Amino acid sequence: MTSAGKTVKDIMSKDVYIVSPEDTLAHVRKIFISKDIGRVLVYDEKPVGIVSERDMSRAFMEERRSIDEIPVRDVMKKNLVAIRIDNTPEQAAKLMVDKGVSGLPVIGDNKNIVGIVTKTNLAKYFSKNYADEIPVSDIMNRRIKTVKEFQSIFHAARLMQDYDVDRLVIMDGKRAKGVISDRDLSMASLGLKPKNMSIFTKSKGGLDRKNVRVRHLIVADLMKTELIKAKPTEDAAETAKRMIKNDVGSALVEERGRLAGIVTKTSYAEWLAKQA
Repeated sequence: MTSAGKTVKDIMSKDVYIVSPEDTLAHVRKIFISKDIGRVLVYDEKPVGIVSERDMSRAFMEERRSIDEIPVRDVMKKNLVAIRIDNTPEQAAKLMVDKGVSGLPVIGDNKNIVGIVTKTNLAKYFSKNYADEIPVSDIMNRRIKTVKEFQSIFHAARLMQDYDVDRLVIMDGKRAKGVISDRDLSMASLGLKPKNMSIFTKSKGGLDRKNVRVRHLIVADLMKTELIKAKPTEDAAETAKRMIKNDVGSALVEERGRLAGIVTKTSYAEWLAKQA
């Protein structure tokens, strides 16, 4: 099942933002915020890599430096995966899923980069071309990854990497209380530089001093509490429209008053990939 006649050219974003390998993550973060985007291409006379929100959140977890001290070259993905402008959106989705990426530079007829296609573009495409065809139950993920609201954002970043997901659900008993994503981490947490703190413990010789580096933010500080909810029987295209309208990356699926699953932009990409 495909929507005939559509190509990557029809759905891609034409604005492509670039940085150099020597720029800092602080510079990248400013671009993400000001342009409301989730990835930039890295140029050094020619395309040499890409940096996404997930790369930023992983840098937060792994690095001990402030983002104004971390150059792009330290975190960028160097093996660019691109797609031709005349490929179908379904083929773009399959390439994303196969390569484990969320955005693809688009190569034009002149072999230059002419745009970028992302999972957001794919969700929009799905909402317009697969209306009244697929219920939410067919695309939702029933394996929900969670985190507690009073755990550190460092711990949340670790869980996202371990589970290979871009968001976690915060539960209050059996009720979903919020969602935190890698975008939340990259936009807020990375702006904070870890601080030194001294911890003193008693020993036979008196007091032992230990210097540690601490981060103050917890999941509750960053989680989004305005949630999009859907039912398993809802039209998946309608859910995609609501996600896009509200500028969120997921919808929580409830069944009989309980959280039954989650729909993300990755859900739409994975479904489209199967149609390629």
